[in-house]
Amino acid sequence: MRKGTVRFLAVLAAALLLLGSYAGALACTGFYVGKQASANGAVMLARTVDLHPLAAMFRVLVVDRVEDQPGRLHTGTQGFSWELPDTTYKYTSTPMATGMGFGRYGSACMNEMGLAITGTVTAYARREIRAMDPAVEGGLCEEV
Repeated sequence: MRKGTVRFLAVLAAALLLLGSYAGALACTGFYVGKQASANGAVMLARTVDLHPLAAMFRVLVVDRVEDQPGRLHTGTQGFSWELPDTTYKYTSTPMATGMGFGRYGSACMNEMGLAITGTVTAYARREIRAMDPAVEGGLCEEV
């Protein structure tokens, strides 16, 4: 191979490596399109996953409506827990199928009443935020 070709390939490889590593710095982003903004009246909820390429393996989870069942408790992976209402609405969620040990990470959810939420849109908090709201032992994590 000629010297110029080797140099060109080295520069190309470096550029691709640089561009490939930049995508992870863009951070996760949530999108919501309401029925008045879509062409057919559909409500859409989506999000990007920029934490890690292997973290973007989604599945769809449908959780059925539960009526008149008091005393139910939800417990997160960090030990944080709270009592659920006696009745909870059916919802669809797109949790990450994590084999990375992070927990479920609901990501984007919408219930039968049309209430939508996209969570886990930040993988890491800035130092200033952590100083104001530090993570505590047994606290709420993004895996809920």
